[in-house]
Amino acid sequence: MSEIARRARIQALALALAACALASPVRADDAAMSRFHYEQASRHYAAGRFDRAVQEFFLAQRASPNPRTLYNIGLCFLRLSRHEDAFYFLGEYLAQADDAEGADERRRFAESSLESLAPRVARVVVTSAPEGAAIFVDQREHGSYGVTPRVLALSPGSHRLWVELEGHRLAEAEVTAVVGREVRVALTPERIVGRLRVEAPEGVVDAQVRVYDGRGRRLAVGEAPLVVAAAPGRLEVEVEAVGHQPSRQFVEIEADAEVTLRASLRALPQPTGDLTVTANVGDAVVELGDEPVGLVPLVLPELPAGEHELRIRAPGRLPFSERLEIPADVRTWVTVQLAEPPRGRSPVTWALGGVAGASWIGALTLGLMARARAADFAARWNEPGGGPVDGLHREARRLGLATDVLLAVGLVAVVGGVLLYALTGDREGRRSSATVHRRPR
Repeated sequence: MSEIARRARIQALALALAACALASPVRADDAAMSRFHYEQASRHYAAGRFDRAVQEFFLAQRASPNPRTLYNIGLCFLRLSRHEDAFYFLGEYLAQADDAEGADERRRFAESSLESLAPRVARVVVTSAPEGAAIFVDQREHGSYGVTPRVLALSPGSHRLWVELEGHRLAEAEVTAVVGREVRVALTPERIVGRLRVEAPEGVVDAQVRVYDGRGRRLAVGEAPLVVAAAPGRLEVEVEAVGHQPSRQFVEIEADAEVTLRASLRALPQPTGDLTVTANVGDAVVELGDEPVGLVPLVLPELPAGEHELRIRAPGRLPFSERLEIPADVRTWVTVQLAEPPRGRSPVTWALGGVAGASWIGALTLGLMARARAADFAARWNEPGGGPVDGLHREARRLGLATDVLLAVGLVAVVGGVLLYALTGDREGRRSSATVHRRPR
């Protein structure tokens, strides 16, 4: 068996034994077995039989994993001048927590030993994104060299190195290890994913989506349609939307494939209320929105809760319009007073005004004529031989009487017109109104 194969076999054995021990709780007989092999290893070590000591330490580590045992394995390989193995196990020891007595001294010695071994080994620093990938070198049968990030001590020469991480594709590289030098290898395993597209049912808006993996970890949250990249397997999808029952569905996705899931959302029963409409005018038309729904008095049971535009119309009346809130599980009564429309001026007002004007114009004309006749009468009366004056006097009196009659008619027409104007004028602020009452049903 070559040196490389033998060293790999020892490393694989150590890791496999540790994994077996961690997979099950330590029993009483395991602890006793560990103490037995540890004591045997200590005797061999004291006697300088380091090859026998390392075998016993491996058996003790298998029965009961312990950081101090790893430290002792590293010491044995130091004494055997197996630098690469000593570098590996002392590094493994430093990667674990040691809180036993003398831990500080052991840690300082391990650190100084690694520094002194560095020029004697070919070091390869392996990192990955993400971290925690298992490292393999040359052959899988040799076992894992730990997880990234990790500093490996390899035999000089060319090696095939790869990392494996659950849910990711293998990532590998060729590396040449040189004694006394440090080579860095950064690997990025490609994530193995499938794609899930979650859509809401037609007509449903603002649907909120949450996606969980098989372990219950939330992978994504957002508004539908939502596209999620996830590891192949079973996913849980929760969808919520206003006015609908929440949906919970499961879907299987495969690597490098896309699955579309249309959420199954069931509408919730819409809350309703009752509306009763009455008015002071019979056969008034009731409208909700732009649609006539009946004549008053009207009862609308199971009306969807929320805000509605209520309109009531009747011939010869001012219409009523208002946004009305219909609460859920409540009876609402609306009593409407439809007002009469404003009245215009009576045409008799303008006729009386015309009569008054014509009467006063006639009175002015007759008055001027009566004055002229009176003046003519006076002139002839005072002149000797002025001629007959009786006719002039009677005419002047008739014209004066007619003037007075016309003045009176004009005054009566003006008073009547003013009164009629005031009584038939427009009434400002006239509008239809309503009162609202509510009671739980």
